[in-house]
Amino acid sequence: MNRFLVLIAIIGYLMVGCGEEEQTPSPTPTQTDIPPTATTVPSPTTIQTPTPTPCAPNPEWEDTYTVQSGDTLGAIAIASGVSVEALQEGNCLTDSDFIDVGDILVVPNSIAVDIATSPIGLDGLVLFIREESDGKHNIWAVKSDGTSPRQLTEHEMVLGRPVRTIDYEWVAYRVLSPFAETTASDIWIMHADGTGLFELAEQGPTEQLVRSDPAWSPDNEQLAYVEQVADRGSLIMINRDGTGRRVVSVGDFTPPDSDQPVPPAWSPDDLNIAFLEWVNNRPTLKSIDTETFEITSHDQLSSYKDGPLWVPFEGDNGEPAVAVQVTEAGQPVWKVINLTNGESVNRTGGRVLVAPSLDWWIDENGRLWSAEYVPQEMSVPGGTTWGPGNNQLVVPTDEGLLVLEIGKDVERLITQEDTDLMPVWSEPLYFVLP
Repeated sequence: MNRFLVLIAIIGYLMVGCGEEEQTPSPTPTQTDIPPTATTVPSPTTIQTPTPTPCAPNPEWEDTYTVQSGDTLGAIAIASGVSVEALQEGNCLTDSDFIDVGDILVVPNSIAVDIATSPIGLDGLVLFIREESDGKHNIWAVKSDGTSPRQLTEHEMVLGRPVRTIDYEWVAYRVLSPFAETTASDIWIMHADGTGLFELAEQGPTEQLVRSDPAWSPDNEQLAYVEQVADRGSLIMINRDGTGRRVVSVGDFTPPDSDQPVPPAWSPDDLNIAFLEWVNNRPTLKSIDTETFEITSHDQLSSYKDGPLWVPFEGDNGEPAVAVQVTEAGQPVWKVINLTNGESVNRTGGRVLVAPSLDWWIDENGRLWSAEYVPQEMSVPGGTTWGPGNNQLVVPTDEGLLVLEIGKDVERLITQEDTDLMPVWSEPLYFVLP
């Protein structure tokens, strides 16, 4: 009986535990247990990388230069007149890029680079005036081997013959003024390769100054020229960079039968400038001391035909003297005057063009002579100028400019033109021989 009761009790207990689950209190939630507020996560934005613009060579540089053995970007940049960075940008180069022989670069001035990076140098560069088909006259350059022809100026009209420094580096020349009513002119200057071009003497629309060809000082740093309107003129000295302009004399520097003033002549020792002034329609030879600016009158002449020129007082040697050609008894006569002591001699020979070495000279008739006064079979036309060597000259012909090397029987045509050309190689050295 007791066992039965115990069994009933156990079954009842088990039924209670299975039918009702024990309720335990829920813990108080903490801050860390609170789930974060739901937020909208944006979709990743696609970054648009701009497409790089393809690099293109500098469109303003129309010339090209082919890299030679030994060239560097720095040397080419200096010769071009630009920075290394500008040369790199103009050719789409980076600091890590190397140039190789045969590479073609665009540059502002190919002839300047070619001259600077080649052994021929500026003294091997021949300048000449070329008449264009539209009637314009401009300065061109070509190397004495006939390569690298290039137009250097873009004026309407270059007047006369350009004058070049004795070191071949600089050129000064006259240009018909854009305001000219007659022959009013401006003076320009540039490096012989065409760089550094600027106007040295200009005039406005109300001026009508007629200027002479300029004369270079022996140190290549200064110029002298005359500018005149009607019968009033000024003799000007000015630095090559356009500074230091100074009027050193005033007067009438133009012959009565001409509208062009006579150019001054700078002495080879740099001490004097000789010039002609007309007083009562008669020419007077004067000179000015380049240091003190003191003016000295030397001789009043009966007439005027040519000059003044600085020449050796005695033939092809002796101290510097001034020669002026006049007409006496209907014949041309050179009056040669030693400005130091006033001594004067007459010479009836013609003006001759002498090679820099004095080994050769050309008379007014174009006949070639040796230094020993031995006539040669060769005859050259007017306009011929000597080169820097002892036996080179450039001759204008109907076919173009011809470079001759005397004694080597070398002839080479460096231009092919069917128009008149006026060459300028070295600065002419004129001597009046007995």
